[in-house]
Amino acid sequence: MQIVFAVSQEDSLKAIEYYCGNKPADVVFLLDSSNSIWGPDFRKQIDFVESITDMFTIGKNITRVGVISYSHDIRVDIDLDDYYNKKELFKAIQDIDQYHGYKTNTKKAIQYARKHMFGHNVNKRDKDTVAKIIVVLTDGQSSNMLMTVWESIKAKNAGIRMISVGVGPKINIRELNMIASSPPSEHMFLVNSFGTLNTIKQVLAIQTCKVTPKTTTSTTPVPTTTTTTPTTTTTEPTTTTTPTTTTTLPTTTTESLYAAARRICFADGVSDIVFAFDSSNNVRPNEFKKQLEFAKRIMHNFVIGQNRSRIGAILYSDQVQQLIDLPQYKTREELSFALDRVEKSAGGTRMDEAIRYIRTKSFRRSVSRRHAAQVAIIITASPSSSIHSTKKQATEARRAGITLIPIGIGDVNIEELRAIAGTTDDSYQHILPTFDDLDFVLPKVAINTCEVTEPAITVSDMSCGSRQEADLMFLLDSVNAGKKNTKKALAFVQDLVNDLDVDKDKIQIGVMAEDACAVHKKGETGFKLGSKKTKEDAVEALADEASADFGSMLKRMRRGAFSHRHGGRRDARKIAILIIDGNLDDPLKALSEAQRARLHGIEVYVIQVGDDQPQEELMMMSDSPYGGVKNFFKVSNYNELRSLKKNIWDSLCDEL
Repeated sequence: MQIVFAVSQEDSLKAIEYYCGNKPADVVFLLDSSNSIWGPDFRKQIDFVESITDMFTIGKNITRVGVISYSHDIRVDIDLDDYYNKKELFKAIQDIDQYHGYKTNTKKAIQYARKHMFGHNVNKRDKDTVAKIIVVLTDGQSSNMLMTVWESIKAKNAGIRMISVGVGPKINIRELNMIASSPPSEHMFLVNSFGTLNTIKQVLAIQTCKVTPKTTTSTTPVPTTTTTTPTTTTTEPTTTTTPTTTTTLPTTTTESLYAAARRICFADGVSDIVFAFDSSNNVRPNEFKKQLEFAKRIMHNFVIGQNRSRIGAILYSDQVQQLIDLPQYKTREELSFALDRVEKSAGGTRMDEAIRYIRTKSFRRSVSRRHAAQVAIIITASPSSSIHSTKKQATEARRAGITLIPIGIGDVNIEELRAIAGTTDDSYQHILPTFDDLDFVLPKVAINTCEVTEPAITVSDMSCGSRQEADLMFLLDSVNAGKKNTKKALAFVQDLVNDLDVDKDKIQIGVMAEDACAVHKKGETGFKLGSKKTKEDAVEALADEASADFGSMLKRMRRGAFSHRHGGRRDARKIAILIIDGNLDDPLKALSEAQRARLHGIEVYVIQVGDDQPQEELMMMSDSPYGGVKNFFKVSNYNELRSLKKNIWDSLCDEL
């Protein structure tokens, strides 16, 4: 987890130069040296301090740097008066060794810095013109939180600006929050590991240097009374010593971290953002509501609209439930109202199914937009039921151009979060102790989201089958259709298959036939799933296929056509397309078998050929995840089957 509020590299460098150039300040770093820190991680602390110091102008009358190591006791490594030369200071910093101990005496380190490094008897510089800053680095909670907070209050009352940096999952955010000066959103920084400290170095340097107001130099004669009226002048100070009129910069210059997030997100970006809320048994009802409130607050960083940012949402436990479809609401008010009505469900933690749903349904073809970034913010409070499956689904999502931003709360699996984010540098993952701490990462998550660019290839340009495995079985009513019309039906299927990505890891094609007199030229009745390994094999087999019977095909399909023994795949989407001639002789029986097939996870498409008014049971056989009879199609004759190709492809491939 990181609270990093930076804009572009160029903006950061300009800000560092502006705030840190030739500005007097005394900065003391307090380094956690306890036994909880591994030796190489302590060296990363040292490197971090050096990189921050490198952004300051070091000198006796400019910026001075001190360092204290603390564990069970404290050790002064560098006093403020020790080094005025940056090269010598860097060497002294690198010479610091870890001061091992079994406790974390943060209180004593702050107390010593306040009394002995910033005390009136030792600090000879003008306290009104020299900024005083303490930067506390730690990977855990102090040994005495109450006394640590009390010492921090004393330091702040003495005019010392307190900045806290927490590293790793064992920190106490409330303690760091109380150590930090106000507002904590600008003085508290959190990172997942010591290896990611450098991701906050620029913004921390800027916050450190922003302690005192920047002044401007006026070239006009000084009036007899010095004015303090704010001015919009932001000219860099000159080296002249002529008496000047000093003015504090407007508050818009000292941009808050939340404002930075809003400024970045209110740019011209176009994004589709889906929230996944953990609704499992590990989450209490009030904690579930905090997830919803977090999403509502994040939305305030975006321009909501059909041509700007769209918001979707799901909740997940054992099952996934869609809350908000991406094109459903056009205003922030509508979205907030919809989230206010959401009720918690219960069950296990199937994060893999949540990611699968986001990839195949939330970002389906009919919803996804060209030139829009695709982002999913996934909140979880426990490891998923199947980490292996979660990793697989996350990989598939990233391959489909979706950026995943996981937020782990409490007892989560860090390896799993990294696998979801798809990176080891922790840039797009956040770990928090409790749901109460969600606001600490809100600006960073907003900026993470706004920085995502459109995928290299859009969903609409991907082949049908590239996003989800599917086993596709065609059932032909050859007994009623006759040989001539069955051939036309097979030609239609062949034409449709030509536009699918047929492969053992993508779409598999199967055909079922019943009529003993209408078999394949080689004596087979249809062909099994996966028996044709390529598109060319499937198309050739379809060209050779003779007529088939409809009779008991639905029952046979339900009982075994999609089984592993017949070439089916466990995680593949199962689809049956029935091409029926006219109406059914026994519609109730067929409907019953279709409904049983649905219970086995098989989606049913129905194409009726003929002038007959479709039976109600026939229309009810079609299965659509969106309700209604969307998967029912009708043409007057077999010659018109090709006219259905686009509509069937759009419906069939929407999630593939």
